[in-house]
Amino acid sequence: MPMHPVTHPAGSPLTVRTHFHGDQVTLTLCGELDFAARPQLLRAARLALRHRPAVLRVDLSGLSFCDCAGLGALLRGGREAGRSGAGMVRVGTLQPLPARVFALTGVDARLAPAPADDGPAALPWGRAEAG
Repeated sequence: MPMHPVTHPAGSPLTVRTHFHGDQVTLTLCGELDFAARPQLLRAARLALRHRPAVLRVDLSGLSFCDCAGLGALLRGGREAGRSGAGMVRVGTLQPLPARVFALTGVDARLAPAPADDGPAALPWGRAEAG
């Protein structure tokens, strides 16, 4: 599976790596997703969606911090994936701080983890919500 690191500003607290595998693309986030890192995530998602994947997977297991701007970027990425015809799922276990933020804001229900089979029912965003 090829790995293509996405270019990000020097000193950025977020690293985004893009993995291509069949009709799926996985964005692996490590570090802090905040207002300053928001454009970096959206740029990586848009680049991944240019490959027309069926599923855009977002691995958040390496995410140590996420503020409201970061949550907004994740939700926007999901909407953009849906508009492009892809579904978006979350993979990986959230660390305690992001898990608490997701729970307090209700985003955990919108960005629920994908089941092991990543079937169509696993897509919180996707073709059905593409409008």
